[in-house]
Amino acid sequence: MLTLALAFALGEENARAQSTPEEASADKLFDEGLALMEEARAVEACPKLEESQRFHPSGRALFYLAECYLRINRPVSAREKFREAAARARQAHRPDLEELATRRADAVERDLSVLTIHAKPGVREVLLDKRQLGADKLDVPLPVDPGVHLVEAGSWSRRVTVGAHHDAVTVDVGAEEPSATTPTDDGSVTVQRTVGIAAGATGVVAVSVGAVLGLIAKSKHDDVASACPGGACPSQAAKETNDATNESGRSFGTASTVFFVTGGILVVGGLVLYLTAPSAPRPRGTAFALAW
Repeated sequence: MLTLALAFALGEENARAQSTPEEASADKLFDEGLALMEEARAVEACPKLEESQRFHPSGRALFYLAECYLRINRPVSAREKFREAAARARQAHRPDLEELATRRADAVERDLSVLTIHAKPGVREVLLDKRQLGADKLDVPLPVDPGVHLVEAGSWSRRVTVGAHHDAVTVDVGAEEPSATTPTDDGSVTVQRTVGIAAGATGVVAVSVGAVLGLIAKSKHDDVASACPGGACPSQAAKETNDATNESGRSFGTASTVFFVTGGILVVGGLVLYLTAPSAPRPRGTAFALAW
């Protein structure tokens, strides 16, 4: 195909006037790009030809750039450059060059692969390789270069592989769905923690009461021991009073034990309820799930 491109270049060369500085830079880059293509180094050649076209647009740079794009597996871009070259030849009244470029564009187009994207109801926006598609681009075959393409719709995305040489791939874009289930606070988290706090506080109070009752019980036990050392009371009246005090002390001691045990259970239970309550949900940004 370089022979055809050379024919295009020579056709333009006949009409060239004296070079400006921009044209000189473009010519240098063009020659470097052409040399790289002849050495089968198209990946390096294409940027040279792009720069040449930027410095000084010309049909020959467009034509060679299209051929270069074909060599690096970018047929869609190649077809567009061939079309631009044909339009430039038409403006220059060169029907022979226009026919050459058009013929090459048509040949490339017949071999293009396509990707059809079906969007289901509920999909608000579809992107192909990070570019938003208009409604007119959906449900129709879109010419694409061979390779992997990323299709996205909200939180939904999929990588699609398209082959070369008139491959046809279809992808169905599902309605938007959340990428992950976010826990919601229905009040149960707050209730459980509140109950835990209340139970713990009640337990602390119960332990405190048990401590006070225990002190009272000890005080009465000390009174009994003081009034009747070794159990020997000085009189019958003293013995009866001592027995009553001793009984009262035992009652206070029992009550103290009950409050201590109950309070301990409430404190431990409240702590467990508080610590095992699920964490409240945190706001987070949209995540994009990747379906392979």
